[in-house]
Amino acid sequence: MELIFTWIENYKDILINQNLNFSYKFKINYNSEKNELLINDNRSFIADFFSLEKDSKIHISNITAIIGENGAGKTTTLEYISNCLTEGLSGLGKTNNIAIFYKVNVLRIYCQKEINIINKSEKCSYELNKIINNRISKHTVEELQDISFIYFSNIFDGKREYQNNLEYDNRNFKSISTNQLIYQDYEDFKNPNYEKENASQDNSELVSGTHPVIAHNKYEFKRQIFYFINKYDNYCDIKYPEEVVITVKEININSIFPKSKRNINNRNYNTLKTVNEFFDEYRNNIKENKQPLIKIIFYKSIFFNFINNILESTLFSSLFGNVNFIINDKLSPIKNIESFFKKITKEIPGIDEKTGIRKMIKNNIEFIKLFERLVNKADTRIFGNIIYFNTNVEKLEILKNFIDKYLETYPKLDFFEFSWRDLSSGEKAILNLYSRFYEIINKKVNKPTLKVSDSIIIMIDEGDIYLHPQWQKMFIKNILKFLTNLFESKFKNIDIQLIITSHSPIVLSDLPSDCVIFLSKNENDEIIQSNLDDFRQTFASNIYSLYQDSFFVKGGLIGDFSKEQIDGLLRILSNEDFINSSEERNNEIKNRIKIIGEPIIRNKLLTLFNEKINLDMVSIYKRLDNLEKSRNK
Repeated sequence: MELIFTWIENYKDILINQNLNFSYKFKINYNSEKNELLINDNRSFIADFFSLEKDSKIHISNITAIIGENGAGKTTTLEYISNCLTEGLSGLGKTNNIAIFYKVNVLRIYCQKEINIINKSEKCSYELNKIINNRISKHTVEELQDISFIYFSNIFDGKREYQNNLEYDNRNFKSISTNQLIYQDYEDFKNPNYEKENASQDNSELVSGTHPVIAHNKYEFKRQIFYFINKYDNYCDIKYPEEVVITVKEININSIFPKSKRNINNRNYNTLKTVNEFFDEYRNNIKENKQPLIKIIFYKSIFFNFINNILESTLFSSLFGNVNFIINDKLSPIKNIESFFKKITKEIPGIDEKTGIRKMIKNNIEFIKLFERLVNKADTRIFGNIIYFNTNVEKLEILKNFIDKYLETYPKLDFFEFSWRDLSSGEKAILNLYSRFYEIINKKVNKPTLKVSDSIIIMIDEGDIYLHPQWQKMFIKNILKFLTNLFESKFKNIDIQLIITSHSPIVLSDLPSDCVIFLSKNENDEIIQSNLDDFRQTFASNIYSLYQDSFFVKGGLIGDFSKEQIDGLLRILSNEDFINSSEERNNEIKNRIKIIGEPIIRNKLLTLFNEKINLDMVSIYKRLDNLEKSRNK
């Protein structure tokens, strides 16, 4: 099944009366005034145009690019597909729209009203499936539900796509957008035993305080680890990073007690303040103590992270005799922290009933041991509070386990940061894209929620947004290669349809014009479909020529600031008083002209400047001549 066409009557008062063609095979238009659907074959269609290997088990049926400026409705179009076309019957029944899918030479048309259909196609017949009271044939429902939809976006704008897991899990749809994964990663972290019917809730009292962004960042990094461990080089050209950078950040008393809650008359606060000062004093004598700085920061942070987790618990008030043990014992605070966790497990009344807290204490002890093993490895490089960790496969497995154990300490405040050394922001953006798709196929990190079917519609929202123009130029080819190799590693005979959005003209040079939807806004701020000037072809078109098109750049091809500066120079040179300017002022104006990159504009302004200077010189010579004549009389 392939999505061919949809007509949108009104979606959120943004997309109104829109005909959207998602296929290279046909040209379809619905006239709402005549209630008439016209179907034509695309005479320019080339079969298997986007399949890189003709004998591949993975067939790329089509790529559609939705191109437009900010606010033109690109993301809203993908949102419409996600909300209204991914749920089969229940999605199509939400709105009075038209959707057309293609399967085995038949166009399957879904709508809620009678329409006049004019089929001029010589390639296929059509089948009208009218939805009445959310009912159509069982066979048709099954066909609609047998399409997998995947949505990717690297953009975070705080938008919550789905409010609960039930709404999310019951769909033939998987969102791997940053907006969704922040919450999905958090939910998977809270309920790690998702394969069991009753997920463990032992940690529910504590983990609710862990910020979703912390869980997401660490899950994102785990997805990338799995991607690098497993044949990453078959899928892309990102260089294998040689090291992981692990930064240990400090949590202290000021991190967990804002100024408004720092009560100097509170015994608990004062005790914790004493512990904080004890760590600081120990750090000031670091040479004498012969302990690396990173250990002092780590033990201080893990202690205050634990305190932060139990502040609202009844355990908090029972704790303080044991907190004093940290500063009263003659050993260093580093050696005392692990003893502190063991001590409170045995001595505090009622801790057996607090299963979540007992588990957290156990996790802290295990994480301390793991940290010590990590920093004491002979090949671990440490500078200040930073660990440089080699990235062979064995080490990456250790790192994955380390991240898991870190998250089990329930960090409300993030005190460990993981990053790849020497990866640019563009490489990280591509790595996010590839590792999230890899996770869908291999199910290593997240709860599996998508059954991959024989037909997949993949939506990528501005996947090229963080990329250098050279990488944007390679984007279409690389994503085709990546998706083909990825799905071919696990599946046979899959059809993939790709719908992407972008505001850049660079990707257009890899797509025929019939595969592009141009969205813009008219003078009334209404979204309309446009075309390039002179309806030019886009495939293999010169990228610079595409940039010149008025669809992309209105009001010329130079920046507004430089245009304003040039206009200012023209006003100065047109002013009659210019000839009275000082030499310093003239030099400044000439220097402004000389930095203009466009040679025609620069030379024209220099000509005007020189003409003014020459007129000024003529005026000077005239005055000198008149003065000489008057003196000779």
